[in-house]
Amino acid sequence: MITMIIMITNILSTIILALCCATTICAIEPAKPRFVKKPETVANQQGVPVQKKQADPKKKTKQLILAPGPNDYVRRKENLEQHFSRDLPELKIAKKQHKEKKKDPQQVIKSSEPFWSSITLTDMNYDQLLKRKNELILAGDYITAIKYIERMFKLTETPEQIIYIMLEWGELLMKVEDYKRAEALFRDFVKLYPGNEYAELAFVKAIECSWHQTSTFERDQSKTEDTLKLIDEFCTRQTVYSKESIGRVAEVKTLCLSKLAQRGMSVAKHYIGLSKYHAAHKWLDDLRANDLEKLPAIEPQLLQLEIELAQAEQNTAIEKQKLSELKEKYPEHEVTLALTASKTSWFALA
Repeated sequence: MITMIIMITNILSTIILALCCATTICAIEPAKPRFVKKPETVANQQGVPVQKKQADPKKKTKQLILAPGPNDYVRRKENLEQHFSRDLPELKIAKKQHKEKKKDPQQVIKSSEPFWSSITLTDMNYDQLLKRKNELILAGDYITAIKYIERMFKLTETPEQIIYIMLEWGELLMKVEDYKRAEALFRDFVKLYPGNEYAELAFVKAIECSWHQTSTFERDQSKTEDTLKLIDEFCTRQTVYSKESIGRVAEVKTLCLSKLAQRGMSVAKHYIGLSKYHAAHKWLDDLRANDLEKLPAIEPQLLQLEIELAQAEQNTAIEKQKLSELKEKYPEHEVTLALTASKTSWFALA
């Protein structure tokens, strides 16, 4: 009995399941196609077929070009082609005219335009370079003028031109403070033309250029010593030179000696500060033996350092002696007045 009931229940469940599946299948509508081709003609309200407007191919192309994305390069390319081809005929004509003018420099000179606006530096002859160089000097453009005079030097044909160019070249280099090249140029002039009337001027200029290359007294003084050697060479021939040139060289010599003396006194003071009194004595003795005779104006500063050294060594006898000598020789000097006003000086104790 129980077995029969189970069988009947299973049959009923199967029938119900089949009915449910059939109902679900009938309720699902068939899927529509994704892409449907639209008819080329449409009907208006009266039912008359109307031809659909065709899209303008130009507009399509324009839309395609202006559309963002991979086709964006098409628009850029088209714009560049239009830009470069816009004035192409005029550019060709201008280039052709420029080439014709470059082939014939004389035609450029005859024209109303300045010849250097259409001709390069290497294409100019000597007269053109000379004219342009003079205009640049009047305008104050010395750096560009040097380029023109360098080119003129390569085109020189006579010794007179070489002499003129070397002297003016050196002057221009001094104006732009290129003293190293100017000194070399003036020295070469003196060696090449020792008997020339401008050799004296070139020698003086070389000495002045050498002086301008010296360092401050705290630094190396090799260039100052080289300048003094050049001055000594000048002095061997000063009998044939003018008083003006001798005076200018004497001023440079005084400046060089003063700078060397300042260097010596600076070193001596440094050794006094380090308590290296033996080295300080050596520098001060050398200054008194070698530089004092050539440059007497440094004696007050030299006495001041000797007093400081005596105070550092606690040598009161030497200190008092040097103070008395300073007061006797230079009573109105600023060094003497400063020591007189000092509370630790012997003058204050007297």
